[in-house]
Amino acid sequence: MAASTGSRSTVQPAAPWLRGRVVRWLFATDHKRVGIMWLVVAGIAAVIGAVLAALTAIQTATADSSFLGEGTYASVLTMEETLLHYFVLVPLVIGLAVYLVPLMIGARGIALPNLVTFAFWLAAFGGVTVVLSPFGAGDAPRSWWTTFPQLALDPARGAEEPRLLGLLLLGIAVLLTAVALLRTLRDLRAPGMTLDRLPLFAQGVGIYAAACLVLAPVFLLSTSLLLLERANPGSFDWYLTDDGLRGGYGWVFGQGIATVALVPALAAAAEIVASFTRKSLGSRRLVTLALVASAVLLGILPSADEIAGEQWAAFLALVAAVPLVLVALVLLIAGARVRGLAGTPVPFALGALTLVTVAGVATAWLALGHDDLAGTTATTARLGALFCGALLAILGGLVFWWPKLFGRLLNRRLTDLSSVVVLGSSLVLVAGRMIAGEQGQVSHTGRTIDGAGTANLAAALGALGLVAGFGLFALAIVKSSNGRRAGNDPWQADTLEWYTTSPPPPGNFGALPTITSERPLADLRQELETRGR
Repeated sequence: MAASTGSRSTVQPAAPWLRGRVVRWLFATDHKRVGIMWLVVAGIAAVIGAVLAALTAIQTATADSSFLGEGTYASVLTMEETLLHYFVLVPLVIGLAVYLVPLMIGARGIALPNLVTFAFWLAAFGGVTVVLSPFGAGDAPRSWWTTFPQLALDPARGAEEPRLLGLLLLGIAVLLTAVALLRTLRDLRAPGMTLDRLPLFAQGVGIYAAACLVLAPVFLLSTSLLLLERANPGSFDWYLTDDGLRGGYGWVFGQGIATVALVPALAAAAEIVASFTRKSLGSRRLVTLALVASAVLLGILPSADEIAGEQWAAFLALVAAVPLVLVALVLLIAGARVRGLAGTPVPFALGALTLVTVAGVATAWLALGHDDLAGTTATTARLGALFCGALLAILGGLVFWWPKLFGRLLNRRLTDLSSVVVLGSSLVLVAGRMIAGEQGQVSHTGRTIDGAGTANLAAALGALGLVAGFGLFALAIVKSSNGRRAGNDPWQADTLEWYTTSPPPPGNFGALPTITSERPLADLRQELETRGR
């Protein structure tokens, strides 16, 4: 098969002063280094978030527990949710995207590399600001990850301002990175790499980046309004009524860039399933269209309480659940044909798809005549299933692409056990919250009502199980430093990132195979086999 030279290079030789061991990371413009730094930020935030999650789970495990106290519980839960949604899920998605997308499309680098590096450091400083915010002047933030304006504008919560500033920096970083990723996908594709031939994960990243061009400015505007209103009370509060937030405005302050990160996570699961079925995914175009629809609908989806209490919100939620469940079912059917799952990322992908299907069922349960569930833990169960599904899919992506990132395989026994523990714990957590909500348990409180103790205990055990499952995965990462070395293509996958060495060199590629389909390496293997090589 003929080789092509690939897309034009965006890699410039490093100046001598940039070649030091520490400096070359601090000022890195190689997309692979920047992608790894995003993953490191996600890992640090995950460790902190896991500790906080364990604390809140212990608080809710028993009725009227005084382990944390109500006020401290609210502050800890706000920090836990903020870190897990904004500084774990989003950086995991962006880190994999920045590292892999140029490789997947045959590019020698990423577009606007200096902008990408600048964006990373904005996000990193934003994360530090958020983590340190509870130690600022005034009471710690208690506005949950969705930043309810009524709570975020409480003048007694002085530490709310650094938290909002940290989120503002993250929003800018997401917007800038989205611009660079879209520019890369538009301009740096290798010859023959048409949009239809983009790998599924690259398509999912492109959809997410395009959505962020709209959602990130909205997120920045809403965060800025809260900061301005705190500085000038009564001047920027048009979104409030006398007793709360105006109907329909909830999504502006808390959904957006974090919720739509489910789309590239699902695309990662689709990439895994497509790779291990050993043939082209027959419903590939349907999956792509469903991911586009999911991005649009998730981006404008109202809050969970509105889904349970408003007919228009319930209808919109049901519509949004259709493409998500459709993608999950299509991929589950395809994944059922895979044999020999042990030691592969497929269990993570199938577990993530299962949780997305469960989230669809929970959405229907909330939307169809259960307005009495507004404000209960049942409203958090749906989002919990989506969030756990997204994380499980990304963990599967890490298992899948870890050999490409670092040249070594993750410990197979630990990753297999982690996938089972995370999936099982997620199901227990979601079921516990749904049942507790049916029994009247109010959400975002550390106090257990009479009759909901068993369900709350189950949800708490599910949360602790999640922490344990992520701990097993972290242990697999630690052990990988001395783990089995991987070849360039240990999974016999079909996309271009597996054509180069593991890890890839500066510039990514020497030459590329001619690209005539969405499975260029499968085409190359077939031609070599025909030639008897």
